[in-house]
Amino acid sequence: MIHKIKIAILRGGGNFDHTISMDNGISILKNLSEDKYIAYDIVLSKDGNWYLNGKTISPEKLFKQIDLVFNTIKTNGSIEKILDNFGVKHVGSDFLSSSISGNKIFSKKTYEKNGIKTPYYKLIRKDNYREKDIMEIFKDIPAPYIVKPALGDFSFNINVMETINDLKESIENLFEITDSILIEEFIKGREMTCCVVDNFRTKNNYSFLPVEITYEGNILDMESKIKSSFDVGFPKLSNFEKENIQRITLESHKLLGIKNYSHSDFIIHPKRGIYILETNSMPDLRQNSHLSKSIEFVGLNTSEFLDHLIILAIKNDLPQI
Repeated sequence: MIHKIKIAILRGGGNFDHTISMDNGISILKNLSEDKYIAYDIVLSKDGNWYLNGKTISPEKLFKQIDLVFNTIKTNGSIEKILDNFGVKHVGSDFLSSSISGNKIFSKKTYEKNGIKTPYYKLIRKDNYREKDIMEIFKDIPAPYIVKPALGDFSFNINVMETINDLKESIENLFEITDSILIEEFIKGREMTCCVVDNFRTKNNYSFLPVEITYEGNILDMESKIKSSFDVGFPKLSNFEKENIQRITLESHKLLGIKNYSHSDFIIHPKRGIYILETNSMPDLRQNSHLSKSIEFVGLNTSEFLDHLIILAIKNDLPQI
């Protein structure tokens, strides 16, 4: 009798990407082989309760029943901290790496320290905010501006502002929900995403080919992500552009200490070149996502890719596929 791995898929949560997490979890559940796994569909409510088959279950009780967790909820490391504290094996990064990659200021400083070009930015904190900060930003950063929370998923509450008055209003509105705000130079160009996975095809870290994300408007916001109202395709890039995006993706993955898999987002400006925007330690595995397209291109399907991630999480002597 073949031992089936008991795996809990965590989805939902109280964050702004609740819907994406729910859909991501469904995609994983659909693509897990019933011959290999016993899947536990765990839904975390917005008020923090854990549910299995409609009934509440404590994390302690759940962890005694399973071999592995596959988390799809972005919490800047808080769920990973629970898993690490209980010694539960799980797909993806640990608490430290998840919290580091979720801190976009730390990520940007890491990029800069290692010579990786990222848009110019300023951080404003609620506890020392002054109105004259707006004028300093106006002098230092050319309009338009990207205004967003400094922690968490940048797709939520992201704004593009043109004028100093709009910038001020956006900052003050954001301070109602967050204590730190990132003001970033808006760079217009082609948007690329590149994924990396560990211990794949004889490489410790393997970079997929970059994919291009196209959508209407200036930004890919949370609503567009939820509705999947964007297109993913393989772009025409010069060898220099392709190789440098792949190189930076691999470097960022390693510099931020991310485990198993990640993706990095880029802008290619026609004159100024390649800029990294952020690195995500929990890529989207929904159908037609950038990662699912990248997986298909190398001749795998989502089920095979999930098998590999699960092997990464369970074993130390990692096989190649």
